[in-house]
Amino acid sequence: MVSNLDKGYLGNELYPFNRLSLAKVDVSIEPIGGGRVCYQGSVWPAQSTRNLTIEKDKFVLVTGTSGITLLVEPYS
Repeated sequence: MVSNLDKGYLGNELYPFNRLSLAKVDVSIEPIGGGRVCYQGSVWPAQSTRNLTIEKDKFVLVTGTSGITLLVEPYS
């Protein structure tokens, strides 16, 4: 069961995500302009919550959404 804390919105549809879900960077994420990640079998636009550059093939944590963009932070 998905709790209210684990729900996010992508576009106009409710889309559940686990705040601790991992995604893999498909296109390097830049502080301005973002990048792309592979998340649950699909590629999504992504933006770093810490304004960092994250290189391709690194793993990130999905922490939220802004429209259809996944908000991510480096996974260490």
